[in-house]
Amino acid sequence: MVLFFLFLILPLGATASDYQIQFSQEIPDYLQTNAQRLIAAQITAPRGPVSAFRLEQYQRRIADLVEEAAKPYGFFSAQCQIQTPQQSPNLIFYVDCQLNKPVRITEFSIEISGPGEALLTPMIQSQTLLARGQVFRADDYDAQKSQLLEVSRRFGFLSASTQSSQLTIHPDRYSAQIKLQLDTGPRYQFGPIYIPNNIYDPDYLRSFADFKPGMMYDEALLSAYKNNLESTNLFSYITVLPFSGAFEDRQIPTQVFYEPTPRLQYGVGVGITSSNDFFYSATIRRNRLSRRGMQSTTELLSSNQYRYFVTTLSIPRTHPTKDYNTIRLSYRYNDIDFVGTDQNLTLSVSHVLVTRPTQYRMQRREWSVNYALDQSQYDGASKINNQFLYPKVEYTQQFNHPQRRINLQLTQDIMANFRPLLTPADFIRVVMTQKLHYRILPKLSALARFKQGVVRTSGDEDQLPIGWFFYTGGAYSIRGFEFNSIGADPNDNARTNNYLYQASLELQRAISSDLYGLVFIDSGDAFTQWSDTRASYAVGSGIMWQSFVGNLEVSVAWPLRNHSSNPSLSPRLNFRIYQPI
Repeated sequence: MVLFFLFLILPLGATASDYQIQFSQEIPDYLQTNAQRLIAAQITAPRGPVSAFRLEQYQRRIADLVEEAAKPYGFFSAQCQIQTPQQSPNLIFYVDCQLNKPVRITEFSIEISGPGEALLTPMIQSQTLLARGQVFRADDYDAQKSQLLEVSRRFGFLSASTQSSQLTIHPDRYSAQIKLQLDTGPRYQFGPIYIPNNIYDPDYLRSFADFKPGMMYDEALLSAYKNNLESTNLFSYITVLPFSGAFEDRQIPTQVFYEPTPRLQYGVGVGITSSNDFFYSATIRRNRLSRRGMQSTTELLSSNQYRYFVTTLSIPRTHPTKDYNTIRLSYRYNDIDFVGTDQNLTLSVSHVLVTRPTQYRMQRREWSVNYALDQSQYDGASKINNQFLYPKVEYTQQFNHPQRRINLQLTQDIMANFRPLLTPADFIRVVMTQKLHYRILPKLSALARFKQGVVRTSGDEDQLPIGWFFYTGGAYSIRGFEFNSIGADPNDNARTNNYLYQASLELQRAISSDLYGLVFIDSGDAFTQWSDTRASYAVGSGIMWQSFVGNLEVSVAWPLRNHSSNPSLSPRLNFRIYQPI
């Protein structure tokens, strides 16, 4: 095949007024780029007039270099001609090539020898880059050798070599014969873990590694060690590296470098709720209370209808965020319109365990023992003081399957006790939530949220705290309604709701990388008995921004059926921030 010109004018070495070259239009861009690099490195632009003999030398040299530039791309029999029709005002060379057929791989094999043959053979055979019939390219050949060495080193064969490999090119037959030979050499072992920084207990940080000195080296275990350290939230920066110096006894030491989290972290916020209720919040976290990462966190939120103060001491066991104990003191105040107020002071001791049984499944369990002092007062009634001692279990399962585009979270929250154990009445309270995120298309997702609750007691209802019964409505439950207005009855201020259900269906459409438009329908009810249930529901739309602090949502919801304490069907503006599942 003959290729004709003309296409691109590019300067080489000297200024454009001294020296230029033009390639024929059909010559591939990658070949032009390689030819330009070779010519610029080996030819100096002439100065002044060029004789006919000198011009012919330039033409032959440029033709040779362009043919040489074609070989890495499989064109070993390319034939190039150079023409120079003029010298003034610029010296211009026109490149015209007949590339002919490319060389193709006719024979290809990989031979592995050494102690790593059995381990590496199945992995390497499933990751080959070259195949018979493929056009030979030098960069593919080099990449295949690099891949062999990379796989070998990943499993500790650091002295692996491909130096005995053979490459034979037959330009006249347009064929290439490749025989790659990998000598794995001996397998290295993990050495000691060096942690020069002494802020945290080095032995405690070493305990997060799944390998010990003397185990066979595996880069995946090194990566898992780094991920495990990052999940502790003890560091603002951390890196885990294999030692790059000389090795002794075929052992590879590991080096850990880190910057700890600041001793003190805090945040403050102010805002207004969708019910025009002003609120403020503050969080203070004290880190590094011990060399194993013990920390305390204090949270405060205050508004007209709801306020809380919680301080928590987290004491790591084997892991600061996956296996730890907590001591928590909390105060909560809840004012529910047309119902009453509830004040609760609770001391809790708990143990949290987070595990990952499979790649796509996470489990979180929290067992706690709680002692609560409660003061409830229904509107127009006297205050009721009670104390409670009760165990509580929170269990969460999360399934995240990116290939199936599904993220599912299931949570159960159960607390109960019997009258003889510092409890005024037998009771049980169960709350269950389900959240599903399904990516329909790259820019379109569906979300479903459900919640159910039940509380039962053997005694009078007023023996339990008002806050243990169910009321719903608001930006974080059923949008389009006032906070906790569903389940509250202006004609019955002593109403206690033993049952709850909520449902929300939502579509999210990406507008930009972090901004989404959404439409939704929310519904639910809180009620005393099943025969009394009357669902309220609303539809709405809005926008959601995926920020670094969580999902920030602004939406408007229109009640279509309203059985809350405020029966208005006017649209309501909602603000909320929440963490994605």
